[in-house]
Amino acid sequence: MTLRIILLICALCSVTSPSHASIISSLFSTGVMNNGTPIPISTLDSHYKIIADYITGTSLLATTDAFASDILPDNYVTAPANSQWISAHPILLPVDVGWYVFRTTFDLSGFDLSTVRIDGQTSQDNQTRGPGLLINEIDTGYVIGIANGPGQSLTDDNHVRLSPFSISSGFRNGLNTLDWRVFNTGDAMALLVKVEGTGTLVNAVPEPSSFTILALLSALGVNQIRRRRK
Repeated sequence: MTLRIILLICALCSVTSPSHASIISSLFSTGVMNNGTPIPISTLDSHYKIIADYITGTSLLATTDAFASDILPDNYVTAPANSQWISAHPILLPVDVGWYVFRTTFDLSGFDLSTVRIDGQTSQDNQTRGPGLLINEIDTGYVIGIANGPGQSLTDDNHVRLSPFSISSGFRNGLNTLDWRVFNTGDAMALLVKVEGTGTLVNAVPEPSSFTILALLSALGVNQIRRRRK
């Protein structure tokens, strides 16, 4: 009896907890707080940065900060719930003509990368003439403004519509980056992203039921006491 209990305990200890689908909690839409609700207008968006363009390596801005923008033009598409337009200034001001790259970073530690999927909608002022959406600085083949890309958007009115996007490859363990390349033809420049990521979270640490093991250990102790009494 004692040997059987010991073997059962060993078997339970070797079982890992099952995999389960999970939201990527470190991936955020534009203009929201850590809990996913909108940040106050004109305040800093801590989840997005405006970095130098990955092709030219130059930046047209003195800072990488992005803000939830105020005083939006009437023709900007309405932001979906729990997302906001962001730009380089707390108040939407003109910026130089050229490329601007908005980057967000998220963590996939513990995820089965083959199951990760990111879906969302995006809009921008103004356009993109080449790779518009990149995962870990690799072109996804999707160009903002052209639903289901690839293709090129040569219009200046991408800010009047929401364009869907989906990414299911190109991920890596640990930290990942998503880049939106926005070309500004003049005047204001801004980005809107509503996004959600999911994947199978795999916990490789053995997690046998504590109550089960405690019960088995108790049974083992009782059995030993009985044997000693006999």
